[in-house]
This record gives sequence, structure tokens and C-alpha cells, in this order.
Amino acid sequence: MRCKKLFINFLLLSFIVPITTEGRSYWSSELYFRDIPVDQGLSQSSVYCMHQDDKGFIWIGTKDGLNRYDGYEFLSYKYTQSNPGSLSNNEIICLENDQNKYLWIGTRSGGINRLNFATGDIDRFNTLTYDDLVQDLETDSLNNLWAGTSEGLLLFSADETGERNMIRNVSETARYFNSQGKIFEPGRKNISITVIKEIRKGLLFVGCEEGLFRYDVEKNEFTSISKQTLGVTVFTSVVVDKEGAVWAGSYEGLFKIPAASIGEQEAGLAHFHSGASAADRRLEVDWVEDLAFDHLGNLWVGSRGGGLFKISNDRVVAQYKYSRANKASLPDDLINSLMIDRTGILWIGTESRGLAYSDLYSGGFHVIRPGISPERGLSDNLVTALTGKDSRLWVGTAAAGIDVFSNRNVEISKLNTIPRIYVDNEMFTKEIMALLIDSEDQLWIGSASNRVSVYNRSGEFRSYMVNGFVFSLYEDSNDRIWFGTWGRGLGFIDKKTDQVEDYYGTVANSLGLSSDKVLSIFEDSRGLLWIGTKGGGINVCNKEKVVSRTGEFVAYKNITGDTLSLSYNDVYDILEDQNGDIWLASGSGLNKVLYDESRGLTTSAENGQLSFRSYTERDGLAGGLVLFIEEDSNGRLWLGTNKGISRFEPQSRVFTNYGVNNGLPSGEFHANASYKDRNSGVMYFGGVDGVTVFHPDSMQSNPFPPKPQLTGLRLHNNPVFPDERVNGRIILDKNITYTDHLTLSHSNNEVTFEFSALHYSNPGDIKYAFRLQGFNESWQETTSENRRATYTNLHEGDYVFEVKATDSSGEWFSETATMLVTINPPLWRTGWAYFIYIALAVFLLFTFRKYSLIGAKQKNNLIIESIQHRKDKELTDAKMRFFTNISHEIRTPLTLIHAPLQEILNRSNLNREVYNTLSIMHRNVKRLLNMVNQLLEFRKIDTGHSEVNPVTFNLLVLCQDTLAAFHSLADQKDIEVGVEAPEEIWITSDEKMISTALYNLLSNALKFTPSGGKVSLQLEYFNDGGSSSERKIIVRVCDSGPGIPEHLLEKVFERFSQVKTGKHSHLGGSGIGLSIVKEFVALNRGEVKAYNREEGGCCFEMILPELAEKVGGAAMEESISDGVEPGNDNVFVVETFSENEHLYDDETAKPGMCIVEDDHELANWLARVFETEFNVAVFYDGKEAFPGILAKMPDIIICDVMLPGMLGTELTETLKKRFETSHIPVILLTAKTGDDSMLEGLKTGADSYITKPFNINILKAQVGSLVKSRMAFKQNFAGKLSLEPSEETITPADEKFLTKLMEVTENKMGDPSFDVSVLVDEMHMSHSIILKKVKSMTGLSLVEFIRSMRIKRAAQIFRQDKLSVSEVSFMVGFSDPKYFSKCFSKQIGKKPTEYIKDHHL
Repeated sequence: MRCKKLFINFLLLSFIVPITTEGRSYWSSELYFRDIPVDQGLSQSSVYCMHQDDKGFIWIGTKDGLNRYDGYEFLSYKYTQSNPGSLSNNEIICLENDQNKYLWIGTRSGGINRLNFATGDIDRFNTLTYDDLVQDLETDSLNNLWAGTSEGLLLFSADETGERNMIRNVSETARYFNSQGKIFEPGRKNISITVIKEIRKGLLFVGCEEGLFRYDVEKNEFTSISKQTLGVTVFTSVVVDKEGAVWAGSYEGLFKIPAASIGEQEAGLAHFHSGASAADRRLEVDWVEDLAFDHLGNLWVGSRGGGLFKISNDRVVAQYKYSRANKASLPDDLINSLMIDRTGILWIGTESRGLAYSDLYSGGFHVIRPGISPERGLSDNLVTALTGKDSRLWVGTAAAGIDVFSNRNVEISKLNTIPRIYVDNEMFTKEIMALLIDSEDQLWIGSASNRVSVYNRSGEFRSYMVNGFVFSLYEDSNDRIWFGTWGRGLGFIDKKTDQVEDYYGTVANSLGLSSDKVLSIFEDSRGLLWIGTKGGGINVCNKEKVVSRTGEFVAYKNITGDTLSLSYNDVYDILEDQNGDIWLASGSGLNKVLYDESRGLTTSAENGQLSFRSYTERDGLAGGLVLFIEEDSNGRLWLGTNKGISRFEPQSRVFTNYGVNNGLPSGEFHANASYKDRNSGVMYFGGVDGVTVFHPDSMQSNPFPPKPQLTGLRLHNNPVFPDERVNGRIILDKNITYTDHLTLSHSNNEVTFEFSALHYSNPGDIKYAFRLQGFNESWQETTSENRRATYTNLHEGDYVFEVKATDSSGEWFSETATMLVTINPPLWRTGWAYFIYIALAVFLLFTFRKYSLIGAKQKNNLIIESIQHRKDKELTDAKMRFFTNISHEIRTPLTLIHAPLQEILNRSNLNREVYNTLSIMHRNVKRLLNMVNQLLEFRKIDTGHSEVNPVTFNLLVLCQDTLAAFHSLADQKDIEVGVEAPEEIWITSDEKMISTALYNLLSNALKFTPSGGKVSLQLEYFNDGGSSSERKIIVRVCDSGPGIPEHLLEKVFERFSQVKTGKHSHLGGSGIGLSIVKEFVALNRGEVKAYNREEGGCCFEMILPELAEKVGGAAMEESISDGVEPGNDNVFVVETFSENEHLYDDETAKPGMCIVEDDHELANWLARVFETEFNVAVFYDGKEAFPGILAKMPDIIICDVMLPGMLGTELTETLKKRFETSHIPVILLTAKTGDDSMLEGLKTGADSYITKPFNINILKAQVGSLVKSRMAFKQNFAGKLSLEPSEETITPADEKFLTKLMEVTENKMGDPSFDVSVLVDEMHMSHSIILKKVKSMTGLSLVEFIRSMRIKRAAQIFRQDKLSVSEVSFMVGFSDPKYFSKCFSKQIGKKPTEYIKDHHL
């Protein structure tokens, strides 16, 4: 007995004196980590990098591919050998967002990949370095993309289109400075970039394999931060805090550079590492891999081997590591990457355990678990009872007795353990079922021992026999200790008399208690005693009546079908809230006691008039089994269930649930295992995995609303991807997330939308609601396990699909993802189909009416048609008479012009120039006369007055003579022409008509035959009947032109019909030539047809009878009146020039001129005008002129606007945009006289714009002015060091070229090795182009230009400083002072010494 007493005293001493001081704030949140391993869809367990895009998707780079995560599913991107649009390498090192349009992906050995967010297309950027290792990517505020590689810092600049196609390695030309500002030669590890971070505009912090540097973008300079960092191996991460301080992680710890020290030469550093003398700067390991700041300014540090560190106010305040005993711990201590997303969730990429994350906003739970040693933590996992008082917490366990903790000063510390509960002098138990601290600070213990034990301040145990396992204990307002047993009913102990009173057995002894298994006891403020039982519901009676045995219990049980009865007959806990309402925790939900307020609760309860409102899982309760209830200071109820904790708002009747995803160690709690500290408000809930500690006010949900997005589309349950064809048609051209409008055919009317809230705090607890407006207007709810909405048999029309979501606590938010859906109708229900139906009905009605009135209507129509025909004929006759009269009037003056010209041309004393000019006039007069003649013939045919005068003539000779008239035109266009006939062919027909028809066909063929083509005229006999009298002659004209579209072949002989195709659309014509051919051949009883040849080109055939009807004698008449050849408007001769160009002699002595004009005669005439002052080259086609001009590089260009091949305005614009031709003046000639046309021409860059007809003297003056202006510029250059662009002569392209030329020359002239080859390399242009450009603009060769610049710079130096000749010669790039003096004297006209004396007297 003495030994036992000493043992008890020892326990008491242990109880009074704490044995450990380890503790934490009980409202601080213990991080709960959840992991996403490979078996959930992640492509590989090593996570190197992470990024969240603007939609909310998480992009994850691993050792085996890129993953996109939506909170539930992964979409993987990997390298595929046969697909060049796949990733170039599967090992993803870094990710960077580019304006929410592209995701840039750095790989281990595949360079950089660019993924288009909208389409999923991937572009590769390979062979950037020898190993294609990209270690970091960063976009700065200047819209530059920077890439850290093993060969230095790469810059991706955007071009004019916004594409990042310009790539250069800035490290190759950069200068490196140490922290004292001295230049040093960097080593390989100084150049190998591992991390990049923009600190401010134009300033980057760059971490290398050895050293941390500031990089000045404008100066292209790397400067070491400090001596301390220059030798540090491998910097891994750089971040900037709210105060502007820079934090840099490395293999040798963590460095902080204060904001004030960033620009200093030797920055002051704070170093966090394993060997730090200050404990708050000491890390367990030195290898820091990644850093991230949260919303509170805390810095999270991911290490390799030390897990995760938290730094607050420059102090290491927490470390989180893997613990086998803690399921919610960090899954791996090797951390590769960190990221905090837009909702405040911390993401951790590990080396071997995939992805982990923790919500930094939610939770607030702390857990007391079994410790490593008995002195720390709980003695057992299963907590069965809790109680507390005066900063003491008593924890009863299932098999290890009672643990005692102190919760003083917001710290939880274990004091001691009471391993054995003595129930008599010899017997003890370790299994605790109920605990109670009474008003005298005695600990009452219920256990599986048929006794109630008491542990007093003296450390002594005493016990009371109750003959049953004690499941509940309660002290009433009179200090009685009530106990509930399993199988022995209810009882109480009077502490004053130590008497035990029980209520068990008969109805009289138990006072009608409905069950002998008592789970809970409670006395309310009205003196009612509430007894919760197992299987017997809730019992209630006035307490004093129970004590005096003058009353009976009224039992309330579940009644099947009665919704106002108790929801379940097991009642585990009873609570009276601040408003006096009674709440019951049952085996199937939470119950509130309802009563008639006019009668009061007491009367209603005693008379059996209570009812109940129940709240179950259908109402949002976490679990149906409610084990205990606690109320916080705000009147909210906190319920421990079999599936976590539920918070209930009695006013709004809204539940908020907390489970293992919120940091709970387990979702299962135990009856009797709850305690609320009345002073602090902290609550303690015990269960199968320790004690959960939290303060209700610190419990918060993630404050960010969900932003739902559509993540997938299915048609007939088959997934649809961008650019995928479904039934021969592309449904999506972009990812469904980036698509606003979906159009489907009627056959694809079974559609499924997939969606996600993209909120990762507790995605499994999120609920969704969706609807398809136009189909159903009400919202349909679904869970996270079924994130799909399927619609079938949708009719045609427009619909709007909407989806919204809750947060993890169940609160709905208004933000929706929306998709406009259009279902197209089937063909028979389209608008066109209905239109046809209506049109058909109208037609039938119209037809019926038409035939019913056909007699009268036909008669009226005939009368109207007759009148109309007569009016049309009269109008047509009037028009033709007018044209005939005009034609006759034109013939007279044309004849008066034609005759004198013919007379002058017959003179022998004309010089060549006058003769050629008059010949042009003569030919064009003949062309006009021919047009007038054809118009008169057309009038004769139309009026029926054209007569056939057949004569017998040699058809072969007629063909040869007619073809001879086109030899000059054929030579000009380099067209081969010829006549093919087996023998002389004689024919009797109207020679004039046949000649005119033949002439028109040849003219038409030559017009549309390109240069270098062929036109043939073939004659042959054709006998279709066998007799000689039936013989016919075929006259066939074939060309190698573009042919005639098949559908237009029948229309070419119609009046005024013209066929315009391709580049021949500019060729004019009246449209009556072929019509006259058809009419003339028909008058001679022949026929004409046209067809395309298989080898290209077109053929026209005249099929004529050998003998025509004779009218009058057989004498041969003149075929063509007035001596004018028949033909059309394209007959002209150029005697001086070839098809493409003509160069005049003495090209080197005169300036060059190019004339581009499709009218050969005008072009040749202009050439003759300017050939005395220029070397003239002539081009007749705009497209052919362009390479010719590049080859000739003329001093001036005269160009027509309307040209075949390429318009003159297009040619001018092209020339002005090229460096090598932008300086050449261009004069545009055109027949367009409007201001708009002139403005359009000048906008293309033309120097002058002259309309036709023009005054030749004005054109000459304009040409002279432009050429003199260019010559003056060349002369002006010789006297200046730097060029000042002239507004009149230098285009913006010229100015840009000269600026760059001068910049390169001035920067390099001090280098003796600077020569023409270096200049060509720096200008990035070919030698020939630069030479022509410089020669045309300055008059100097490249060697002369460089030497001239050096001499001018030397003269400038002589004027400013009195330096020696040798010094200056070396400064400007001359290695030989003597040669320098010689060149200087030649250019300046004085020796260097004389020049110095003139300027320094």
C-alpha cells in the first residue's frame, strides 16, 4: 500500500511539473499536404516546373513530358518521332507564359518549344546551343523573352508581326565585371545561365553555375552582386519580395539582397544556410532549389533533402518534412519546384513522389498525434474521451490511459501520462470511455470496469461500484455526478454522502427510461434532465422529479413516416445553445427540438408534445452519424461526424464541411471526445487519429471563387479535338476552352460538354450546376465525380450552354462558363428548302391561273410584243444611222490627214527621225480608217445592204499578202508566223470580205499570243460529199496563246463580246471584229468555228465553198478601198527595239534611264527623245522590267501605270521598298487624270506623276531636275563626315541604309582590319548590292568610301586636338603613317602637318 501511495505521489508531482515545453499556437494552421502521384495520371514522378495559365489550368513539366491538370484529370504532351508538331524532348525544365497566347517550354536537350494555348500546336526551336539545354525562361516588361542556356543568355525578340523570330546570344558580346567594377574574363560556369529574373525594367538578375550577376539590358553588361556570390556554385532561383529585396537560392544556401543594395557595387547580403550561427537563419540543408512568396509575404523555400522551409520577417519559422506516421505530411523531402497559384494554393514538385499541394488559406487545424517518444504527443491514436479545465486538457485513450496537456499561453504542451486507472486497491484499467472535471477539480473517469473512478488533487484514486460500463458522465447544477451505463441504465452519485442512486430494472425503478443503454446526459436551463439512449431515443423529465422519484421520463423515438419525429433512436450528445434551443446528435443526423412556445418547453416536453426538425446528409451534413456537438461564441454549431466536421449556421441552415482535404487527420471522430475551452474558445475533437485542435474563428475557406471552364467536347460520346474531322468536317479549330461558338450539323445533335471549376483547394467537394438555355431553363446540379452534361436529339436552333460551380464549402457563385451552340437544320428543313416549297406552290398557282387565262393573255401579249418590237427596231435604226453618219464625218478629216502624210512620206529628202515620226502618224491614221470602214461594213450587214461580189483569186497569195502586213508586229513580239498550204488554191468568193475576215483573225491571234509564241495560217481542201463540186476549203488560223474558256467559245462571234483572261485583260478591242468574220463568211455560204487545242492555244476555222454564187462578171475587183489595210487597233511596227529592251551606245558616258511602257511605239519614241542624254533601256512588261532594272541600276525610271504582268504602281512600290533601288527616281505616266489616281501614284513612292497626253518639254525638265538632284547629293557627300538626309532625294529606306552604313563605319574605322569584307558582313547584304547602292548615292567605291571616312575623321581630330600625325593615323585605322599622310594630302589638299598648323596657331 505504501509503494502504491509513493507511486501516486510521483504521478502527482509529474502532473504538477511539465516535462516538455514543445508546443504551438492553437489557432495556427498545421499545413496539410495532399499528393498527386503518377497513378492518378501524372506522366512521371519527377516534377521540375509548374505554371498556371490565365484560364486556371496547371501546367506541369516532368522528366517524361508536359502535363495539363484541371483538378481532376491530366492531359499529357510528349515527343513523338513521327510527329514534328510534338515536343522535341520529354524532359521539361522550365515554363514561361507569353501574353497568355503561348507557353514557352525549355527542355533538357531539345531546345525550346512553343505551345499555342488555344490550338495546342507546338513549334520547335532547336540547335540553339551545342547541347540544347535550356535551364530557365523569363519574359520581361519590354516584351523580350530570355532563355538561360549552357552557352549564355539568349534573347528572343519579336519582329514586326509579333513573332519571336530574332534570336541572339547576348553573352557573346557582353562585358563581365566583378563587384568592384573591374572587367574580368568569365569562365564557362559564369556563362552557363541557370536562372533569370527581371528586377525592374531593363535590369535582370541572372544566376549561373557559378555566380549571381546583375545584367543591364541596354549596356549588355554582367556585374557580379558580391564577392560572396561570385564563387557560389549553381544559383537555382531568384524572387523579389514586396519591399523590392531580392532572394536567391543556390546549392550553398539562401541569400537576401536588400532593395537598397541592388544597385551597389558590393551588395550587402544576408545568408541562410546550415552553418549559420543564428538559429533563425539556419537551414537543415544548403541546397535550395526553388522559392515562392505567399499572400502574407511569407517566403517558402524548397530544398533538396530538407523538405520545405517557411521564412517570415527574415526568420526561419517552420520546417515541413516527410513523416511516415503523418499521412498529411510532405510526401518527399527532395523538392524540385514551388508555385503558388491564383487561389493561394502552394504547389510542390518533388523528385520521386509527383506533385503535392496545400491550401494556405483554408484549414486552421492542428493535430496532436502520438509522439516519437512517450514524453511527446499522445500515448495512443484512438482518443475516446476529452475534458479540460484551468488550462489543462485531459485526453482519454482506448488502451493507454490518460494523457495530460497544458494549453496555457496559447501553447499546447504535454505534462504527463496516467497510464493506469485504479478501480480498487489491486485492479486497474487503461481503457477510457468518459471523462469529467467537476466543480472541485476532481477527475471522474468512466471505463469498462463496472466502476466510476475519481482522481483527486492529492493524486489518489477512489471508485464507486455502478455494475456497468460507464459511457457518459455529467455534473448537474446541484453537484451530483450523473452516469450512464451500457446495460445498467442511469444513476447519480451524491458527492456529499457518497451514495449511489440508480435507475434500472423495473419501470417503476427506472422511471420509465426507454433503454438501459445510456449514451448522453444533459440538464438544461429549465431544470429538465435529458437522457440520450442507444435504441431508445431521447428521454426527458424534470430533474428534481427524477431525484425524488416522483416523476417519469417521457420518451421520444423515431416514427417511420413521421418527418417531425426523432430522426434516429441513438442519441450521442445533447446541447442547449445560446438561444435556449435544444440540439440532439443522433445516429442519423442533427435534430432540433421543436415545441409550442405558448406552452413552453417544459410543459410540452412533459406532456409528450415535442417534435423535431432533422438535418441529414441531404441537407449538406458531412456524415449521417453525429457523435457530439459544440457551440462557438457566434452561435454556430460544430458537429463531429463519421465523415469529418460540419459547421452549422442555425439562422441560414447552411452546413460547411471539413474533411481530410482540409487538414483533418481522419474523418472519423468518437463519442464523448469533444471539449471546448470556455476561456479561449478553442475546441478539441478526438477520434481515430489523435486530437484535432482549432479555434472556430480561425477556420476559413479559400476566399477565391471558382472560375469554371469547359474542358472537353464529345459527339456521340467520342472526344473531339481541334482540327479533327468529324463526318468530313472540322468541328473545333481551337481548344474548347477558347471556343465561344459551336456549330453542329443535325446529325451531330448528341453532344457532351465536360467542365471543371479549376479551383484546386478541395476539387472533390465542389458541386456544379448546368443548363442549356433554349432546351431547359432550370439548373441541373451534379457532383465533381460527374462533370459532364449530355444532350441528345437537339432540334435545330441556337442554344446557350452555361455551367457554374460552388467552392469547397458549398457556396454557389454566379460566374459561369458559356458556350453558344448552333444546331443546323437538315437540308429539307433549311430556309432554302422552305423557300423552294413556297416558290413551288406559287408557281403551281401561277401556272393554273396562267392557263386559265391563256387565251386573252396571249392575245394581249402578242399586241404588246408587236408594239415593243416596232419601237425597239425604230430605236435601233436611229442609233445605227447616228453611228453611220458619225463614221462618214470621221472619214473625211481622216482622209485629209492620211493623204498629206502619204505625200510627205514619199519625199526622199526626209531625215530618219522625221520619217519615223511621220510613219507612226501614218500607221495610226490607217488604223482609224480601218475602224471606220469596219463600222460601216457592220452597218451594211445589219441593214442587209451588204452585197457579195465573187471573183476568182489565188487564196494562197491573199493569205501571204495579208500575213505580210503583220511581220513588223510579229518581229517586235518575237512571234513566229507562217503559211502552210499543199499547193496554190483558187477560190471564187468575195475577195474583200475574205481578206477582211482573214485580217481580223490574224490580228486577234497576234494580239493574244505571248512573246516567243507561234501563229500559223493553214490552207487545205475538204470534201464532205465525194464530188468535186462539193469541195470546200478550210482556212485555219492557230495561235499558242492562252486559249478561250470552253463556256465562252460559242459567244466569241457575238456582237460586242470580249473575252478577258489573266494578264491579257488589259488588251482592248471593240468586240465587233469576230462578229464581222462570222457575217462575211456566212454571206459567202461558209461557216466559221473556234476551238482550243490540246497543246495550248486556240484555232479559228473558216470553211468556204470553192465556188460561190457569181453576181456580175468575173473580173477581179479591189479588195480594200482607199488603200487602207483591214485590221484592228493593234497593228503597229517598231523598227528600233527588240521585245524586251534596247540599249543605246556609249552607256558608260551618260546616265542610265529605264522606260517601262507597253505601247511599243510610245516607248520607242520616248527612247529616241532621250537617247542623246541617257543610256536608255526599254521594257514592255512590268514583271519583266523588275529584274532588268535590278541589273541595270539606272539613274531614273519612266514608267506607265497600266502594264501587263505588273502594274506600274506595284513596280514602283516594290522598287522603293528595296535598299538597292529605293534611291532611284521614278516618273509615272498615265492616262488617268483624277486627283485620287495621282495621290495613289505618289503614295507608292513615285517622285513625279505626269498624265497623258503630255508636253515633252515638261517631261524633259522633270527628268533633268531629278537627275541633277541626285548628282548634287553625291557631290555634297564628298565634303561631309555625317550624312544629313535630303527631303527631296533621300527616301526613308535610303536614310535607314545610310545611317546604318555610317554607324558601322564610325564604330569600326579605328580597327586596322576593317575593310570591305568586314563592312559587308556588318551590313548583312551582298557585296554587289552594297557597292551599287553606295556608288549610286555617293559616287565612291567601297574602298574609297572607307578611306574617305577615315581621312574625314582624322581631319576632325586635327581640328579638335593637337595630336601627332602617327597617333591620329592609328586612331582612324591606318597602320602606316606615311601612307596615311599620302592619302590625307590627296583628299584634303594639304599635308597633315600643314593642316594642324592652320587650325592650331
